[in-house]
Amino acid sequence: MNKDKSSHSESQKVAQELAALLGEKQHGVIGQIRRIIQVCGADFTREIYAATLEIEATGGMLLPDNSRRRTPGGIFLHLIRSKLDDDQKKQVFYGKVKAGIPLLSWTKRIAIIQSLQTDQGKIESLTVSLCGRPERVEKRAEVVVITLSDEPSIVNLPREIPKPPSTPTVVVVYVALEQWEKVEAATTNSSERLLVEGICAFDPETKNIVVFATSVQRSER
Repeated sequence: MNKDKSSHSESQKVAQELAALLGEKQHGVIGQIRRIIQVCGADFTREIYAATLEIEATGGMLLPDNSRRRTPGGIFLHLIRSKLDDDQKKQVFYGKVKAGIPLLSWTKRIAIIQSLQTDQGKIESLTVSLCGRPERVEKRAEVVVITLSDEPSIVNLPREIPKPPSTPTVVVVYVALEQWEKVEAATTNSSERLLVEGICAFDPETKNIVVFATSVQRSER
């Protein structure tokens, strides 16, 4: 059996099922749903359908002019548009679908990661660079400890990368006192930041990412 035809057939089947549940009978809408499945995957498409049901259950969604409620299909496509980037919108709504594997849904990452852990590769070196300003500093005889919080810049990720939640990540940075003394003045100037490069690790007791600084410099905003 031709792989592409099988994929198309499966997408068409799921699209018809969802279209029926949404009360949509137009071939154009069914085609759009099929392309959503081809571009983003069936799991993503079902997640949006579930979100549509939740909105309907809580009173629905009005049109921009407040003249009436959107139909379930209208809510579904509205949510889809809000989730897709420009390239995906072209593929879904203008029929320019690229051949290939559907995008990875963030909710499905765990099973993939677990399956990969039986044959892990080896990291030869792991370094990280970060830029920011600490709010507090803890000095000890030979080392300074600071913490920085990072919220992922999701909008700048490539389209193919699954979008993670915007949960802040706390990073603990250890800086040798000799290095710190060279940049300490930057923490009192609101226009300056610290540019830190170092070895990255994970602290299992505090459950934080840790950076052991190898280089610390002042950086203008």
